[in-house]
Amino acid sequence: MNGLINETLKVSRLESIRDIPILNVKEPLDKLQDLYHPMLVDNHQHLDLEIVSSTVPMSELDFSRVTSNLIGNAIRYGTADSTIKVVLSEAKLSVSNSYDGAWDDSVNLCAPFTEAWSIVMIAMDWGSMSYP
Repeated sequence: MNGLINETLKVSRLESIRDIPILNVKEPLDKLQDLYHPMLVDNHQHLDLEIVSSTVPMSELDFSRVTSNLIGNAIRYGTADSTIKVVLSEAKLSVSNSYDGAWDDSVNLCAPFTEAWSIVMIAMDWGSMSYP
């Protein structure tokens, strides 16, 4: 019985691979660029598309979801005046964010801990008070 199930699954995998559509990425990338344009302007960022391969073996919905997630994260976590570069080749999709200057977020990273430390110190001070 297991052999029959495995053969059925193998045939199913082969059929699903055979039915993968070939997508021309220009239209979905243009749509995403238009979609994210207001966020890019607000954040003073620039989107640079470098398309080496114009087709990918993927559905338009899946490609748009993956690319949108990567570009959205690059915008959200990027710095102002940065360039988000999207490179699509035959083997991979790469999204990177580059900027001029040094970025020091140590103050922001430690802020929650400093605040919590202040609250603990206040609690300790209140705990050491004597009441009449």
